[in-house]
Amino acid sequence: MGCPVLFLPAETESKLDVKLSLIQMDTRHPQSKTVVIPSSKHLIPIDTPIATSMEILAFLKGLVFECASG
Repeated sequence: MGCPVLFLPAETESKLDVKLSLIQMDTRHPQSKTVVIPSSKHLIPIDTPIATSMEILAFLKGLVFECASG
């Protein structure tokens, strides 16, 4: 992938270990991040809205943008 991606898999998703390994194989961007949201189910923003929002904000705040000069 050519841009940073935040993956937020739910802790109680079926086959979470398989999903995490697939994410790890496909994530090559240095700013990409994977966070398993504790106590979440399939509808993460509805199940755990505060934890989800905090992870999204932390991810966005941590991004470093490179600007091409010239």
